Amino acid sequence: IDSSYVTSTFTDNALDWIKEQDKPWLLWLAHVAGHTPLHVPPEHMFTVNNPTNNTRMYRAMVEALDFEINRLLQSLSKEVRANTLIIYVGDNGTPGNLIQDYPDGSSKGSLYQGGVRVPMIISGKGVERKGEREKAMVHVADLCATILEATGAELEGGIHNSLSFYHLLSEDPG
Repeated sequence: IDSSYVTSTFTDNALDWIKEQDKPWLLWLAHVAGHTPLHVPPEHMFTVNNPTNNTRMYRAMVEALDFEINRLLQSLSKEVRANTLIIYVGDNGTPGNLIQDYPDGSSKGSLYQGGVRVPMIISGKGVERKGEREKAMVHVADLCATILEATGAELEGGIHNSLSFYHLLSEDPG
């Protein structure tokens, strides 16, 4: 039985892959941390005290994910980071047994805020807005057009495929 921590394994694989690249690249790293089964990650990856209930285990898992994302970002040279667009996005909400800010039934799997509003953080090359929260609604399907616009490529099929929100990263949307 392999006892390695899968969040670390995924990060290790991404780091190995990045080292092999000698041309511009796109890495899509889809960690599974934050999903069931809930568990306690390796101790050096989180600071949550006494992670013995679901909420504390979940927080420790998310903190372990942050630990690994930081490890990946810190491995990139200054030059590479200056030329990289980094997009972090959660997937479809918080599980119902862990939700805290929304009423019952308004979590993952629902069409309420707790099920559809997820974190999306974008930083790096081309992002002029810093530390701001955008009020516009965007969808992960729009990442395709946004990434293509950021790289100067055209989106075949136009807005019926995806709608770029790249302008929201570099302009005052107000």
